[in-house]
Amino acid sequence: MKNENQHELIVHSIEDGLIAIDKESKIIFLNSSAEKMTGLTHEAVLGKNINLFFPESKLPNVLKSRRKEWDEHFSLPNGKTMMAERMPMIDDRNQLLGAISIFRELKKAKSIAEKLTNVQEIQAMLDTVLQLTNEAISITDDQGQLIKTNSVFDSMKNSTEIDEKDQEKQLEKVVHQKVLDSRRAVLGFNMQLGIKQKEVIVDAAPIIVEGKLKGSVGIVHDQSELQSVARELKKARQIIRTLENKFTFEDIVGQSEEWSLAVEQAKLAAKTSAAVLLKGESGAGKELFAHAIHHESNRKYHKFVRVCCTGKSADLLEQELFGCEGLDKGNTGLIEDANNGTLFLDGVNSLPLAIQEKISHVLHNHETIRLGSSNIIPVNIRVIASANGHLEQGVLNGTFSEDLYDQLNHMPIQLAPIRKRKEDILPLAEWIINQLNHDIGRHTKGLKPNAMDQLMKYHWPGNVRELKNVLERAMIFMKIDEEYIDIHHLPDLKNVNSFQNEGPSVGQNLAQMVESFEQKMIISTLEKMEGNKTLTAKALGLSLRNLYYKLDKYGINQNEFS
Repeated sequence: MKNENQHELIVHSIEDGLIAIDKESKIIFLNSSAEKMTGLTHEAVLGKNINLFFPESKLPNVLKSRRKEWDEHFSLPNGKTMMAERMPMIDDRNQLLGAISIFRELKKAKSIAEKLTNVQEIQAMLDTVLQLTNEAISITDDQGQLIKTNSVFDSMKNSTEIDEKDQEKQLEKVVHQKVLDSRRAVLGFNMQLGIKQKEVIVDAAPIIVEGKLKGSVGIVHDQSELQSVARELKKARQIIRTLENKFTFEDIVGQSEEWSLAVEQAKLAAKTSAAVLLKGESGAGKELFAHAIHHESNRKYHKFVRVCCTGKSADLLEQELFGCEGLDKGNTGLIEDANNGTLFLDGVNSLPLAIQEKISHVLHNHETIRLGSSNIIPVNIRVIASANGHLEQGVLNGTFSEDLYDQLNHMPIQLAPIRKRKEDILPLAEWIINQLNHDIGRHTKGLKPNAMDQLMKYHWPGNVRELKNVLERAMIFMKIDEEYIDIHHLPDLKNVNSFQNEGPSVGQNLAQMVESFEQKMIISTLEKMEGNKTLTAKALGLSLRNLYYKLDKYGINQNEFS
């Protein structure tokens, strides 16, 4: 009796209407929801034929067909349209006992169907997103059991060879459980997956619906791929900087004490707007430092303007710097172009004294005047200057302006030649080789030990610039299938060194010694290039026209190398 009451309570609790008839079409049950929908009571209809209350009812047809009917529509006397499901009641001996109809209002049925459709659409969108993303994603229920993963996660799990028995190393047993226990997100969790100990970083967060914890979602980032992307990005940035002729402190290679001190001084200088004076021999890297200081400063989004102060007439240099006022339209000078940016005076010790004094005026008054004009143009520039001589001596003998020297010498930085920092030669060589690979289309991997020894023994009078020229010539000599620079690819640095240590021959002055050395280098390079004039000129850093001039000058027989 107790079970019957419980069953009846359950049937009366459901929201759908339920009506049952016996095999003679008499009503034997009407639940509470059916009473509300029809306006009838259980007592009023019990034992009476269903057609008395529902003339259009098709429930008696089920008694004849003994078949289920789905999604059948019918109208109640009160005008409401219902959707019904009808089925026969048959006992375990296959005896017909009657029929049951379960029905709900059509509007409500449509609403349920629409919600179900929306859920299915959302599920389809979620599946699409999970499969399209490149990230490995896993979702667990509130007990930490995996319920959904995407193909990237499955591939990662297979590639790491996770032992399913080793529960402690499974992602869902480590990170997801942390999330479920704390109900908080876990970000940047480092772990190793599987037998191969793949390094991954996991971000996971709880899934909470209406305040209830429903599960956890995790995203796994393959750290090896991230590191690979970072390396490629670094290479791309270096290539871009090379193409744009712009450099940062990352491009300044060297760990020696002298070099590290110069770099630290340059970084301090970059934080100020003070003038910087870079001192050092030719080819020591003064322009590289100037670029790095500019790009580390707050002027990095403005122009970096280089002025080559050597090898030009005073008139041409003055016009370049200050511009001129023409008949139709004035031409801006490099000082104006550098407004709000950096003006790099490369080889400032070569400036004529008159121009030095005009630049001193610009720096003192923050203004410039074009040639042929009286109009004052305000400028805001930061000056970096380089010198490969002793400016102090120039001040003493009157060839360099004392005022300009005082204005430039706020932050002097001395760059040591590479012969005084031997430990930097091989790292520099590696960096230069990587740059040249992009410039000349090679795939050189490095230096062989004997080539390294040769570079370390040489004293490098031309500093980094000479090192770059030597390596570029070596890479040009290499065959396509060669990957490492060997000693036979290098010019004869031993002989060069010996020649430079010999001192002047009897009756030879310096100019004659230089010409003798130049002649030997041209002959040596022609031999290595098998007489190819174009490659010889490129290796020596000459124009083809200039090479032919020197061949004729020294009486070198070109046919000997063909």
